[in-house]
Amino acid sequence: MLKAVIFDFDGVLAGTIFISVNQIRKILAKRGIEFKDRDLFLLEGANIKKILSELVGKDINDPLVEEIHKEKLKVFRETRSKIKPWPEPIKLIKGLKARGFLVGLASGGYLENIADILGENMKLFDAVTTSDEVHESKPNPELFLKTAEKMGVKPEECAVVDNAPRGIEAANKAGMISIGITTTLEKSDLANADFIASNFREVSEIIGKLAD
Repeated sequence: MLKAVIFDFDGVLAGTIFISVNQIRKILAKRGIEFKDRDLFLLEGANIKKILSELVGKDINDPLVEEIHKEKLKVFRETRSKIKPWPEPIKLIKGLKARGFLVGLASGGYLENIADILGENMKLFDAVTTSDEVHESKPNPELFLKTAEKMGVKPEECAVVDNAPRGIEAANKAGMISIGITTTLEKSDLANADFIASNFREVSEIIGKLAD
């Protein structure tokens, strides 16, 4: 029986990933490194330092990665207060809470950034787990398993809403129902998900069927 729904943050609850793409592009361009949006979207789910290391093709502890990571954090910190969560997923979450579901948040992002962006909406979540608390990022299932543990539910009682292949893989490894949403990638990129939604209305319909 479905008891809880766990949401990713970047590209699911807010358009932070689109802002990050532009910020990272400018930072890497100064160093002669180019990438396509899709390159980053496919890496999403890992923490930002891991993503940066893969984009530049360097070890995560390489001095260049450290330098870029610090610059990215500084730039994002200066702009995050202007970012607002998308209204559609917030409406969905409120509806799920009204129907008696537990709702969790599991993100490879940093708690400080997420809390600043969500503001009062943080109170909607029964459990929040970020990269600050785990040893491994997605596709490792640790983020999702820890969130389920905090809510006191079994993995098989959870559904996950994520927009990236690594998140879908992590949900599958956790033994949870995976729902891919095409906010950043095509359906073919999320083919390993149990269900794929084009928008949050479809996510709501999928959850409704799972709960019947």
